[in-house]
Amino acid sequence: MQSIIVKELIKEEDLKNCLSAFFKDKPVSIACLDLERVQSEDILFEYVFLQGDFKFELCLYTKTLFSIEELSLSICKKFKTQVLISDNTINPYIWILINETGKFSTVEQINRDDDLFLIKNPV
Repeated sequence: MQSIIVKELIKEEDLKNCLSAFFKDKPVSIACLDLERVQSEDILFEYVFLQGDFKFELCLYTKTLFSIEELSLSICKKFKTQVLISDNTINPYIWILINETGKFSTVEQINRDDDLFLIKNPV
């Protein structure tokens, strides 16, 4: 599973269309995850809604190889938003922030005891 945390809420159909456009060179089927039925699509995506500075985590389940950075940038440009991806370090509160111009910067999530997802200014 790979995930992208997205600042703005994106409608399911719009997100599916964006994913289809991104994977257009690969013969894949894409669907929103439905736990009520068995699914055979190549790529399943799921929303995990958040409260705070970002609206949702997009979880992608697939064996298809792709660049999370390139997909993130595609989402940023298409929806004029910002996203966070893991910086792949051991610190779970450090993220890579990507904006629609292609700028990558490091940000830190504020460690809280409630469910708010907040980040500090870029470090």
